[in-house]
Amino acid sequence: MDQDSEKFICPECSGALVLHAGEFVCGDCGLVVSKQYLAPFFAINEDDLSTNQYKHYVALGDRVHLVDGMGSYIDFQRTPFFYDGQGAPLSSDKQALYRKLKFKYSLRLRIDKRESDYRALKSLDHVTSMLQISNSVRDRAAYLYQKAVKKINKKISNHIVLIAACLFFAIREYKELAPLTIQEITQSFKKLGHRISVKKVIRTTLDLRTLFIREHPKIRKSEDYLCRIISDVVSSPIIEQRLKERGFNTDDYRNLLMSESNHILNKVGSTCRGGRNPYIFAVSAVYCADRIMAKKKAKKPILTQKILAKITRVAEYSIRDHYTTVLKNMITT
Repeated sequence: MDQDSEKFICPECSGALVLHAGEFVCGDCGLVVSKQYLAPFFAINEDDLSTNQYKHYVALGDRVHLVDGMGSYIDFQRTPFFYDGQGAPLSSDKQALYRKLKFKYSLRLRIDKRESDYRALKSLDHVTSMLQISNSVRDRAAYLYQKAVKKINKKISNHIVLIAACLFFAIREYKELAPLTIQEITQSFKKLGHRISVKKVIRTTLDLRTLFIREHPKIRKSEDYLCRIISDVVSSPIIEQRLKERGFNTDDYRNLLMSESNHILNKVGSTCRGGRNPYIFAVSAVYCADRIMAKKKAKKPILTQKILAKITRVAEYSIRDHYTTVLKNMITT
């Protein structure tokens, strides 16, 4: 038995290995032996868009979030060493030849005549990294962008605004897994040097609603922002110091604050919230929750409007307005 054949034999029961969900698994005993990297590619059935039931297909070397030419590489994306069809290493002159061909192909031919798409998707990759968004959200935004490009064709005036709007759609679909505002999306693209505004992104989003018939951006609720806001609060050095001085455990404080904030938002229905900004309203609910907790424990509140405004980057008067007009009565009820 040669060395290549031994690679596909289970070390425990000597059964044959099969590739399943990106892992080499023994077909007899089920032992997971090793992982095999398979880049995801998403193909979505139009009839399943309303229920978010996406069909996932996998293609080696094809990445939906970047312009990849024909969708394949010479070997894998960053392979420095090449083998022939039988697994034997190529000679030194062939290694140099294929490295040169791989470099030339990847450098230019992959993005030929798609430079605008390349810049847009490259910017998307940078923005999702800056905002610490998961790859699933990024890939969904890239898919929507490519779908929009095919339908709009040559009528696109600004590819950056278009991909920002697609990212907005994707973030809305993932709800609390991506609790970001459209202002933060726009600001991230601005940091990369793009001329973009919130008004332009919103206008493009409204235009896309007619294009993506079943992919309307879902309305964001204040509840979707709670995890992010409370995480920012408890990880702030100022709050950590105040909790330590008053003998509070950080984890206990986080859990109580989350529970009390959810309780407040459950009592305040959509009618009472009106058209208020859901992110600012969530920040105000956290402030109100902290005051309720302080009253129950007969201690001073941990949060102040000034500190919370600085942590969450919300105007102090906005927190005060939401608290006094809607939430203040929550303390006495």
